[in-house]
Amino acid sequence: CEILDLPKEEIVGMNFFDFLDEKNREIVREQNRIRKKGKQSLYEISLLRPDGTFVPCLNNAAPLLDEEGNMIGSFGMLTDKTERKKMEQETTRLLAETRQRNAELAIINQVGQDLTGELDLQKMIELASETLSESLKAHTLYIALYDKQTHKISFPYYKAGNRQRQQPSIT
Repeated sequence: CEILDLPKEEIVGMNFFDFLDEKNREIVREQNRIRKKGKQSLYEISLLRPDGTFVPCLNNAAPLLDEEGNMIGSFGMLTDKTERKKMEQETTRLLAETRQRNAELAIINQVGQDLTGELDLQKMIELASETLSESLKAHTLYIALYDKQTHKISFPYYKAGNRQRQQPSIT
């Protein structure tokens, strides 16, 4: 009742297939063929609510047998997987974000390693700019340096598209 968001009175007497779209009906038909062989199964389906939304569920179904071992029906237990699906999607999103951050940190680490042997500021700027621009596939990239004594910000490197230019200082 809760899964379908319907009162018990509206569900009793209805066919299970009334709560499925064609794709999920086919899944249940296939699972019923397995059950006719006397086997239990655990599978995912989505129930269709009257408002048209789908509810992802896990169905644990087993055959019901008479005294002679003939199948007379099925017994199923449905579990709503909505929250679990949301958590899986969030986990997937966070994993992708973590991989992206790790890739960015690897680039920064590489730049740091490349710069440790360089003492010429202009060469360091060029090396860092090239590495970052290529690694991040940046269309526009600039490096800004702040001079504490003069309170000026300079842009020793600025690249937009294929153009690279020297920028003036800003006070």
